[in-house]
Amino acid sequence: MAACRPRNTSHPAWLLALGLQVGIHLGLQLNNHSVFYVPQYLKQKRGLWLFQRRIPKELRHLYGGKPMLTKSLGTSDVSVAKTMAARMVADMDEALRQTRSQRPGDKYRHFLAELEQRDSPALSDREAINLYAEMVQRGGTAAMDAIATKTVGYEGTQYGVTLLDGIELSQKRAELKGATRKVIGNRKLHAKQFLEHLCLVDIPLAEIKRSQVNAWVEAMASAGGKKGTIQLKVGTLKTIFDDAQRQHDDLTVANPFSRVDIIGKAKEGKTPFTDSELKALLAVDDDYFTRALAFSGMRGGELCALRGADIKTDEETGIMYFDITKSKTSAGIRKIPVHPSLIEWASSKAGDPGLLYQGKIKPDKPQRPTEFMNRRKERASIQCSATTHSLRGLFATGLEQAGVRSETIKRLMGHVQEDLAFSDYSKGLTLRELKEAVETLCDAGCYRAFRGGVSKEGGDNSPSPTSST
Repeated sequence: MAACRPRNTSHPAWLLALGLQVGIHLGLQLNNHSVFYVPQYLKQKRGLWLFQRRIPKELRHLYGGKPMLTKSLGTSDVSVAKTMAARMVADMDEALRQTRSQRPGDKYRHFLAELEQRDSPALSDREAINLYAEMVQRGGTAAMDAIATKTVGYEGTQYGVTLLDGIELSQKRAELKGATRKVIGNRKLHAKQFLEHLCLVDIPLAEIKRSQVNAWVEAMASAGGKKGTIQLKVGTLKTIFDDAQRQHDDLTVANPFSRVDIIGKAKEGKTPFTDSELKALLAVDDDYFTRALAFSGMRGGELCALRGADIKTDEETGIMYFDITKSKTSAGIRKIPVHPSLIEWASSKAGDPGLLYQGKIKPDKPQRPTEFMNRRKERASIQCSATTHSLRGLFATGLEQAGVRSETIKRLMGHVQEDLAFSDYSKGLTLRELKEAVETLCDAGCYRAFRGGVSKEGGDNSPSPTSST
């Protein structure tokens, strides 16, 4: 703990006397520049010393699960308190050393012996869950084997790969395949939600029943879940199971997450902005956020993740484009030519290593697109349910109205090509062809709100108009 030096000023006699007494106990010399030192883990309250220390996770079961130990030492004598605190620290450190030095086999035998001593034949569901969680936290797979052996007669070698094991395996495989952080994170998020539904900490993959999966789907649908969201979660669990089967030959049961009947609320269409709402947004669009979304078709997260260095110019054609390297899907990794109405703004940002839209509190983190748009709508005095995705829908509608081919629209928007000829064999459209497609937005009827009447910092003032999708 850092020492505290008194200022070089005169002090009351009683304060110096008190400091002298404490200094004697601590074996320190006290003068006008002396140190008042309180040993680590000691606090004084109402004249008595308290011992306070954070309890390591491995030992919290010894202290009723508490994260912090606070205990009165019953003395006002600091020297006595120091001695008692040192003894308590030594005991805790020794217990921690012994716990960390235990081999997995020792942990297994320790927990099994502990379970044998517990007189709890009729645990409630909540007590059983808490006991299960304690075993998992303290001993990992060995502890799970122990409790399984105690309760249903499993042997450790028969317990098999669990859902938590499968998460780790699937995340590693997803990383190798170049999946985004969000996709990788969903492995753990959706699996945890399934376990919460089952009121379990973990479960062997071989013991997951299709009836449990169907019950989970029905519970999500009853809670108002959308069909697409439920499909995504079940699909994530199916992938985890498939990845585990690839690495565990003994996991031979059928995947309970496959061929599940998905129910839920139907997907609602994206609410478009009206002409008047778009004009109001453009009036506060000093940072080109609205225009950039409307004339690029990017997702809000893709635009917010862009840096100035991601605005590049093709050496061969001289075409400026957005180089999207972070997207929710592999198809989202693409190049989008900069629309003429964005050229001047994009040129001013090109090459800058910083984010185009930095977070207010953490400049190294991008803005959250939904919150960013909501603040913009407030400034424009707009009350509607349209979102950043509505501008993406506007982009698709504009290209369609201009007669652009559906394959080209999918390339620009980063959608998966369903046609085998395009998805597997096509080398993609050239930047020049994509640029021509983007420039047709000026002729689209739905871009009326963007034509004239709104001054822009850069480029062409006559893009295209309002929204419908």
